[in-house]
Amino acid sequence: MRQIANGVHNLGLWPRLALTITLGFLFFFVIFGLLSMRIVSDSTQRILKERQVLTEMAADETDALLTQAFYELEKASTFARFDPGAGNLRDEYHMLAHAYGQVGAFSLGVYFLDAKGEVVMVEPYDAGAVGADHSVKEHIRQVMTTGQRSVSVPFMEPRLGAPAVALTIPILDEQGHLMSMLSGLIDLSSPIFRRPIQAALQLGHTGHAEIVDDQGMVIASTIPDMFLKPGEHVEWYQRMMAEKRSSVETVPYEEENGSTEWMHVMAFAPLSGADWGISVGGDAQETFAPVVDLRNSIILLGAITLAGILSATLIGARRLVRPVRVLTGAAQGIAEGNLSAAIKLSEGGEIGLLGQSLEDMRLRLKESMERIQGWNVELEEKVRERTKELEQLAWELQAASAVATAANESVGLPQVVDHCLDTVMHIVGAEASAVALLDRPGGRLTTGTHRWPEDGPQDEWGNQLPAECLGHQVLATGEPLIGGGPVGGERGDGAGCPASGWTSLAVIPLRTAEGINGTLCLASSRAGAFGTREVAVLTIIGHQLGIAIEKARLMGEVSQLQAMREVDLLKSEFISGISHEIRTPLGFIKGYTTTLLRSDVQHSEETRREFLQIVGEETEKLTELVENLLDTSRIEAGSFTIERRPMDIEEVVRRVVEKVQSITERHSFSVTFGQPLPAVPGDSRRIEQVLHNLLDNAIKYSPRGAGSPSWARCRMTIS
Repeated sequence: MRQIANGVHNLGLWPRLALTITLGFLFFFVIFGLLSMRIVSDSTQRILKERQVLTEMAADETDALLTQAFYELEKASTFARFDPGAGNLRDEYHMLAHAYGQVGAFSLGVYFLDAKGEVVMVEPYDAGAVGADHSVKEHIRQVMTTGQRSVSVPFMEPRLGAPAVALTIPILDEQGHLMSMLSGLIDLSSPIFRRPIQAALQLGHTGHAEIVDDQGMVIASTIPDMFLKPGEHVEWYQRMMAEKRSSVETVPYEEENGSTEWMHVMAFAPLSGADWGISVGGDAQETFAPVVDLRNSIILLGAITLAGILSATLIGARRLVRPVRVLTGAAQGIAEGNLSAAIKLSEGGEIGLLGQSLEDMRLRLKESMERIQGWNVELEEKVRERTKELEQLAWELQAASAVATAANESVGLPQVVDHCLDTVMHIVGAEASAVALLDRPGGRLTTGTHRWPEDGPQDEWGNQLPAECLGHQVLATGEPLIGGGPVGGERGDGAGCPASGWTSLAVIPLRTAEGINGTLCLASSRAGAFGTREVAVLTIIGHQLGIAIEKARLMGEVSQLQAMREVDLLKSEFISGISHEIRTPLGFIKGYTTTLLRSDVQHSEETRREFLQIVGEETEKLTELVENLLDTSRIEAGSFTIERRPMDIEEVVRRVVEKVQSITERHSFSVTFGQPLPAVPGDSRRIEQVLHNLLDNAIKYSPRGAGSPSWARCRMTIS
C-alpha cells in the first residue's frame, strides 16, 4: 500500500491529475448510474400513477353516469307528484318518458311503482309489466323499508336478455311517508356504460379493464362474456373493496385452478355511487417495457457521454483544475448551508463570470435565509400570543357557562350562592371562598354562604373572613382587590382590615346593571394564584354571579309578596268570619236584655231566669270568641303561652260535651272511656278549645237526615 502511495507521489503533475480525474469520473459514473436507476424508478412510478389516474377517471365517469341517472329520476319526481291514487297520470306519463329519454341509450326502461311495489306505469310501454309485483326484489324491498334510494345487484334482464342494474328512488308524501317509487334499468352492455373502461384497450395488447362488485364478480369488462363471472384477480378485488381505497399493485393472474406466474400490473379505484370498483391494467412485461428500454438507453448513452467528457476533461484539466476546485468548494459550502464564506476568484472569462454569479447567488441566499428566519421568529411569536388569547377566551367562556349553569340549576338565593361557590372554587382552584351580599338600606356587607375552612389561616384577632371589610374597599373603588398576607390597616373603628393570613387573596365585585350588589372573596395558600388571567375570568364570573344573585333575590321578594298577599287574604276571611260569629251572640244578648227591660210587660221569675241564663250563655260564647282573637294576636306576636297543670281529662271531655250538647238539638253525644284515666299535665282551657272546635265542626258538617237522626262515631286518642 505504501509502495502504491509512493509511486503516485513520484508521478508528475499531469499523470497524477489524469489519475485523479479518471477516478473522479469513475465515481461520477457510479453516481450517474444511481441517478439513472432513480430516473427509471421515477418513470416506473409515473407509469403506475398514470394507470391509477386513468382508473380513477374511469371510476369518476361511471359515478357520473349513475349520478346522472339518479338526477333524471329525482328531477322527474319534482315536476310530477307520481301519486298512484291520482285520477289523472298524464304528467307522470310525460315525465316518465322524459326521464327515459334523458337517461339515454344505456337505459332499458323506467318503472313507476306504488308504495306496495306494484308497477303502475312503465316506459317504454309493456302491457305485461304493468301491475307486476316487484316487492319481492331486494332493491325494491330495501327502498320500501329504509325510504332511501338504492342500487341493485347486477342481473340479467329477462325481457331483453341484457345485463342490467336497477336504480330506485323513493317518492314521499307531505307527511314523509313512502308514496311511490321510480326505478330505472341501466344496460350494462351499452357503449355509453362501457365507454369509461374502453380506454384500457389503448394500454397495449394485454391492456384490459373490469368493473367488479364487492365479491369480485365482473359487471362489465373489455373481455367478452365475463358478466357475473369471477374476475381475473378475485382475491385482490375483494381486498380492495373491503378497504375502500385506490391502489396500484402487481398481482398474479388467477385461473380457475389457482394463481399462475403470469403477473399483471393492475390499478383499482372504488366507486362512490355503488359498491363497485374499476380495475385497469395489463401484463407486467408489456407495462414496464418502456422503462426497460429507457434504462438500457440511459446506460449506453451515459457510458458514451462519460467517455467523451473524460477525454475532454483530461485535455483541459491543467487550466481548469484550480478555479474549478475553488468553485466546487464554494458550491459545496453553499449546498451545506455555509453562506458566510465569500467566494474569491481572480480568474477571468467564463470561470470568473461563473464565480461572480455564484457569489451573487450566495449573497442573495444569505439575505433570503435571514429574512425567512426573521419571519419564522415573528410568526411563532404571533401564533404563541394568539394561542394564549384563544385559551384565555375559551377559559373565560367555559367559566361563565359553568357559573350560569350552576345558577340555573339552583332554586332560591342560598342554593344559587352555594352552588356557584363550589363551581368557582373548582374553576380557579381556590381553597376558601365567601360571598358577602350588600344590604342596600344600610349599605353594609354581610357574609352569607362561605367555604372557609375552620383550620384555615387566621388573623391576629382570630378572624377568618376578611370578605366584609375588604369588600367595602371594593365597593368604594369598584375594582377587584388582589393581594395576600397583611391587607389594610389595624382593627379599631372598622376603617382598616386585619391580616388575611392567606398567601393569595382576591375580592371581586358582583356587578349588575344597577351597580354592585356584593363581593366574592377567594383565598389560596399558593403564591400568585390570582394572576391577570385568573382576574379576567373572575371579573366575568363576578358579573355572572351578580346577575344570578340579583335574579334569585328578586324571585325571593316576589315569593314574599305573594305570601304576604295570601296572609292578608286569610286575615280578611278570618275577620269576616269572626265578625259574623260575634254578631250572633250580641244579637241574642241585646234582644233578651231589651225584653227584660221593657216596663209594659211583666215576666215571671222563671222566664226572667231563662232569659238571663241565655244571656249568660251568649256572653260566655262572646268571651270565648274574644279570647280566641287574643290568642291569635298572641301567636302572631310570639307571646302565646300554655299553662301546664294536672287535669282530669275525663272531666274536661264531659264538660266540653255538655256545652256542645246545649247548642244543638239534632245531634246526640255518647262519651265512654275504656278505663279510668290518670291526671295528666296540660292546659285544660286549651284542651277544651281544641275539643270544642272538633265537636263544633262535627256538628256543622255531619249529615242531616230527613226527620231521622244521623249517627257518627269519633275516637279521641290522648297520649
